Amino acid sequence: MDDMELIERCKCSDPDAWNVLVKKYWNDVYRIVYRLVFDKEIAKDITQEIFLKLMDNIKIFDVKRGNFRSWLNSISKNYTIDYLRKNKMRLLQQKEDVSELCKWGVGSEAHEDPYLRLRRYEKKEFLRSCLMELKEDYRTVIVMRDIENLSYEEMVEVLGIPLGTLKSRLNRARIELAKIVLSRKKSIGE
Repeated sequence: MDDMELIERCKCSDPDAWNVLVKKYWNDVYRIVYRLVFDKEIAKDITQEIFLKLMDNIKIFDVKRGNFRSWLNSISKNYTIDYLRKNKMRLLQQKEDVSELCKWGVGSEAHEDPYLRLRRYEKKEFLRSCLMELKEDYRTVIVMRDIENLSYEEMVEVLGIPLGTLKSRLNRARIELAKIVLSRKKSIGE
């Protein structure tokens, strides 16, 4: 079943269609939310709230107007930013996630030197904490482009801004992130 048929069935309150829709898009929505809040439990809660909101608003989606995935990504980003504003969590620091550490022994990294795995994890956490210092606008565009690998066209559609504005915001965001990284490295003597 393609997205358009699925959405039409959801508009008619078909529970099977809702199950398919949620299964199909849950990970995409969760990933967007997680990359903005950096907390797995909060990301799960927000993702669930987004799907509840989607149930209330699916009828306003016009299949003739555009791409459902982009529309859902836009809702996800906007809802998460609203959540962060309401809960004053702009500078949320992610605590070490034990489940993340447990994953280290899985997959292609299993044979890697434990020191190298630890070093990579530390770098990832360092970058995450630097990202959290950025303004929401800047963090959002960096996450969308450099982490989620969205195209400029997808980002323009989700953010609702002109391409030139997007490119200059992304450039300013990268410069600001570089300043934060350099400042932090300087302060720890690296």
